[in-house]
Amino acid sequence: MSDRAALGLILVITVGGQVTSFMSIAKLKQWADEIATGTAGGVPVSLQHRRMMLWTTHMPLNSFVSVYLLLLGFGHALLAHSIADPNARFLGYLIAGFSGFSFVGVMSAGTMQLLYLSSILRQAEAD
Repeated sequence: MSDRAALGLILVITVGGQVTSFMSIAKLKQWADEIATGTAGGVPVSLQHRRMMLWTTHMPLNSFVSVYLLLLGFGHALLAHSIADPNARFLGYLIAGFSGFSFVGVMSAGTMQLLYLSSILRQAEAD
């Protein structure tokens, strides 16, 4: 594959991957707000349903987005490795690093959200 084709593929994958990630993260925020407030679509939901939302929708998607970003980073690095031009290769590695950093950020935020939402649900159960 030519350097231009590899760099073009890196950029296309980056745009598609980031759009997908941002849309998923927006959905995660919406679900976290619904779990925290106890209302989904403006309708009150039970504590049991909020727990189900946390463990069957929120956390699996958070895990998926984290791993997805990690795989994007590896894919970018593999493509960058095949580029001969050092400047283009550096850009590919930079984008791979950004995806890896995003993985760490989403994983950390997901862990903090899990702890926070679990605390809110425990408090709601105690009340």
